[in-house]
Amino acid sequence: RCHTHTLGEEKKYAGRTIYRINRTKNACMKNLIQLELLKLWPNRSFRIYTLLYFCIIVGLFFLSVIEFNLGPLKFSFGAQGAFKFPYTWHFNTYIASHFKILLALIIITNIVNEYDFRTIKQNFIDGLSKKEFVTSKVLTFVILSLCSTILVGMIALVLGLKFTGNITAGMIFREMYYLPIYFLELIATFSFLMFAAVLIRKSAFALGFWIFWSTAESILRNVWKSKIPNTFNPFDFFPMQSISNLIHEPFSRMETVQKISNMVQPGKVIDYSIQWPYVLMCLCWSGLFVYLSYYLIKKRDL
Repeated sequence: RCHTHTLGEEKKYAGRTIYRINRTKNACMKNLIQLELLKLWPNRSFRIYTLLYFCIIVGLFFLSVIEFNLGPLKFSFGAQGAFKFPYTWHFNTYIASHFKILLALIIITNIVNEYDFRTIKQNFIDGLSKKEFVTSKVLTFVILSLCSTILVGMIALVLGLKFTGNITAGMIFREMYYLPIYFLELIATFSFLMFAAVLIRKSAFALGFWIFWSTAESILRNVWKSKIPNTFNPFDFFPMQSISNLIHEPFSRMETVQKISNMVQPGKVIDYSIQWPYVLMCLCWSGLFVYLSYYLIKKRDL
């Protein structure tokens, strides 16, 4: 049963401001979100990482006008159709997904700080249940993911309207499904990071664990592929590989790249559609890592 909480008087605990939690009768997640904001906003790292991330994402606008001089060749993403409908949804979500590490740092430090400053223990003393604590963390990264998805979607839409001629409604909406897929990619990644942060309780080691896990999966996948080519690869469905397989690279869809590809490998067809087995696996992994986080918090002696 979910309880709501009202934030009552504040007090100092281990050098940090703790907001005491008072129970009310009705269930509501609004106060859990409010509690997380009260913890996050005074944190300087949170403000820096958030501002830096959203500045980089807005920087996609500048990517559309930059022209690269490669000797006698001139190249620009705008001229290659990267921002035309419906390709803009694919290109922008793929590029934005590579900067999620900044949001990842927010998720990790938010959870690790709970242990470093003992606010997690104080919250439990003040009446927050362990399930509600995990729920508050899940709500945090869901909101961050939603804000990122909306921003990327707005940028992709504006760039699409700017670079596409003879626009129809069908062109605009044709590949908009990349937005919910991008949202799922963030949710799955942050679920894993929450588990890593709860498991290790140290920011640097949790981040290192993420990098190590991703590298290990990639190595194992490539070893399997080299030893048993053209067969089912089980490592494609491991957590990080499932996440990376959600959005296929978009560069081979560019006009120049397609011309070169047709000369080198005539008739080659690349499937850019959403692979639903990976979507299902990401949903399963997300649920599993959230549950494992709750299990660790529930069983450990804080």
